Amino acid sequence: MGAKSPQEVDALFQEHMRRGELDAVLELYEPDVSFRNAEGEVKQGRAALREELLPFATAKTNFEFDIRGVVLAGDLALVHNQWHLTSPHEASGYAIEVMRRQADGTWRFAIGDPFTIKGTARQVATR
Repeated sequence: MGAKSPQEVDALFQEHMRRGELDAVLELYEPDVSFRNAEGEVKQGRAALREELLPFATAKTNFEFDIRGVVLAGDLALVHNQWHLTSPHEASGYAIEVMRRQADGTWRFAIGDPFTIKGTARQVATR
């Protein structure tokens, strides 16, 4: 079952991550997703994302999201998201996410930048 709104994409991310369901988390992303990691590198694709998210899924990390705003433009959504995680490491930051409505009407992440506010990258590095 896919997300029916941009807000639901984030809610499903939280749910699946708490359960350690990495494959379900990755299904919330477009196959060629672009994202910035904790080191500030821009990566592309689900395989690279799997490497980044594996430690969080293994730890069944609890992510708390406070969606500050959603700007819709046709099949695109720009989401502003204040986040906080509590385990295994405590950290917080501000994310900008771009989501795209798929042909079946569901939404997926297309671009993610969870480290928009400088300084958060070092706080969540797990390696």
